[in-house]
Amino acid sequence: MDSVTFDSVIRNIVYNQEDSKLGVLTEDGNFRVLDENLKTVAGFKTNLPQEYHYRQTQFISTDLKYVVLSKPKTNQAVVFDTVNKKALYTIAKNSGEVETLFINNSDKYLVSGGMDGRTYIFDLKTGHFLYNLPSHTDYVTAITITNTTQLVATGSFDGTIYVTNLSTLKNPIKLIGHDSFISGIEFLNKGKLVSAEKNGNIIIFDFIQRKVKKRLEKVPDDITKIKLDPKREFLFVGTKLGRLLVYDMVNEVLFSPSLHKYTASIMDIFVTNDGILFIALRNGAVYKEKLIDDEKYNAYYEEKNYGAIYKELERSPFVIYTQAYKMIEQKWEEALVVAKELLSQKKIDEAKKILAPFNTTAKKNSTIKTIISEFEEFEKFKYYVDTKKYALAYPLTLKYVSFLDTKEYKKMEDDWSKKFNKAQDVILDPRSDEIVQDLLKDFRGIPSKTKQIQQLLKEKVVFDMFKKRLDSRNYKEIFNYIKHHPFLKELEIYGQLMKYADSCYLNLTKSLSALDFLKVREYLDILEGFEEYESDVKEIQKEVALLIQLSEYCKNNNVIKIYEIIDNLNYDIDLDCVIKMKQKWEKIIDKADTLSYQGDVKGLLELFKSYFIIKSKSTIIKKYILSAYAKKLEYFMKKAGNTNEKIKMQLQDKILKLHEMFGSVEEIKSMLYSFNTFYEDTMLFAEELPERDVSRKEYDSFFG
Repeated sequence: MDSVTFDSVIRNIVYNQEDSKLGVLTEDGNFRVLDENLKTVAGFKTNLPQEYHYRQTQFISTDLKYVVLSKPKTNQAVVFDTVNKKALYTIAKNSGEVETLFINNSDKYLVSGGMDGRTYIFDLKTGHFLYNLPSHTDYVTAITITNTTQLVATGSFDGTIYVTNLSTLKNPIKLIGHDSFISGIEFLNKGKLVSAEKNGNIIIFDFIQRKVKKRLEKVPDDITKIKLDPKREFLFVGTKLGRLLVYDMVNEVLFSPSLHKYTASIMDIFVTNDGILFIALRNGAVYKEKLIDDEKYNAYYEEKNYGAIYKELERSPFVIYTQAYKMIEQKWEEALVVAKELLSQKKIDEAKKILAPFNTTAKKNSTIKTIISEFEEFEKFKYYVDTKKYALAYPLTLKYVSFLDTKEYKKMEDDWSKKFNKAQDVILDPRSDEIVQDLLKDFRGIPSKTKQIQQLLKEKVVFDMFKKRLDSRNYKEIFNYIKHHPFLKELEIYGQLMKYADSCYLNLTKSLSALDFLKVREYLDILEGFEEYESDVKEIQKEVALLIQLSEYCKNNNVIKIYEIIDNLNYDIDLDCVIKMKQKWEKIIDKADTLSYQGDVKGLLELFKSYFIIKSKSTIIKKYILSAYAKKLEYFMKKAGNTNEKIKMQLQDKILKLHEMFGSVEEIKSMLYSFNTFYEDTMLFAEELPERDVSRKEYDSFFG
């Protein structure tokens, strides 16, 4: 593990994958760029030292070209160009101090959250204010945006989270479930996000369903930072006492309760695409380590130095995901099979030789000793099986679990399956009791088998009906029957049914990815009968219905209907026509950013002309037009000066008419604030009016 230490608290770190450089922002306001060896190769002083260690008041862009820092005890934040080492502009929209800052991955948006509970979005390149997000009742403490720039989530000191679709800015989703302030939010896949609060609670939300999906195991410490790896498979959690925990987000469980324990609070975490972990600490240290070193592990494997890989596993639990570890574990399983066979033949030295490469770790060594010890009793077990004294053989398998992998145990189980199946075939025979008792006499006295024998004799009709249902392959009926007769789950056939279901589900996911709807329906029809897959089936059925509907709309080029669906989904759909439509909209928005910055309202009306008929776009269009008009207003005020009464009255009239048209939206309130600030002798007020959508005709009549 490499490290470097600075003389100030580390507040933010970002790794640029393309240049293999690490950007570091310290609490004293210094920005540094480090190379792969953690040597400083560039940087500059911003002269903006920060306060309050755990607030997110600094941020570095993904490409390291921009940094933004708040001005303490003001409502301002300054954006710097790191290449030319100069301040570009200052933002100042929050009415209180800036609490949280965020720059999205594509360097498109700068987001500012404040103590006033408000969140504002700016164009990063120009600093032009674009629009606001839903307000919280308390400080905004966490902000994140999806990689596709479709969704933004904000968390607050009040424990609430808002998720807003940036394609529409309509109907934000409010999530409730936390008890203290939100210290971090990360988007997962398909309508899920994970969020952490200061007091250690971590929640996975299904924000489409607006509910808590799962509460993860609580962290026994204050959480200071959370970060997902690029594949969104693991969540890294840093704490005030310096603990680094890892959660498996695929299985939604705690993966490592303490990957590392550092000597100071964890301030930031970054995980690269190739598995390099960077940790920034309050004592000024930055640590770098490779979570998985395939080259080293493969070399160990080739050298048959298995102990070295197991030693690496003690350092990093991620080793279990490497190819080398998987191959060694396969060798271990194969060696166990051979060794057990040798031990069953009393060839102890040969068995030890086979297992020798694995006895370099305490755990494996203990297992080897246990197996060798257990096989000292194997001759007795073999004798009982060969003489069909199963009532004496089975108890030994409970005591010596190694025997379960022997051919003798398999021989005994095969005998049971063969005879029990035959007993089921004859169960309705008038003389069945005697036949069954005779068939299964060797299994008397074995608790697990006796129970099934008694059930068979007691529930003759149930077994017969169950066999008939199995023949029909009506899985819904089969599982309904099992639900009423739970003992049937103990049968071998039940395990075979579940294996079949697992196989169908795997094929279903492959067919869905390939958009092969005929195959998807075929597998859904099968899985619909399996209770364990009920929720998955329902979810996929909805998704398939949606994909088919969208495919039809795409075929007919029904743009309005497509937007009606995708703008309310809050996750990405993998259909070519949908992807192209989204790409086209992104280009429209890029152009809208420029026109809005220029105050070109007429240009925006022309740009959005095809989208006025799409209801889901009405809010974002309104936001851009009002943003452009605010820019125009600012321009006229500065040009005319605050002594020109004629211009003043004209602008006042325009603002009031806009207020009448749009209602008391945030952008109008902002215009009123700017007007009153500029004309200090005037206080322009407007009564509270409900927000409303505006028709294309109304836009043209006012701005045309």
